[in-house]
Amino acid sequence: MSQMLELPDEVFQVLAAKARACGLTPAEWLAMRLHVSETEEARPLTEYLSGLTGVIDSTIEPRTGHQPSPYSMALADKFARQGLKMP
Repeated sequence: MSQMLELPDEVFQVLAAKARACGLTPAEWLAMRLHVSETEEARPLTEYLSGLTGVIDSTIEPRTGHQPSPYSMALADKFARQGLKMP
C-alpha cells in the first residue's frame, strides 16, 4: 500500500540531495533513517557498494610527521623480531 506525503519544495530538495548522495531514493533514505525494514524491496549489497571501489587510494604514501607512541614502538619492535618491517 502506498501513501502520499506532501513536503515543502525546499524540504524535498534537501531530502532528495541527501538520498542521492547515498545512492538511495528519498523513500529508501527515509526508511533507513526511520529504521523501517523494506524486505519486499530490499536492495542487494552490491547496489549499496557500487561506486565505492577506488575511493581510497592505497598508492598514496601515508601522512608523515606523526609522533610514534609507546604502543606503536612496541608493535614495531615485535614485528622486527618476527622479520616484518613497519612502513
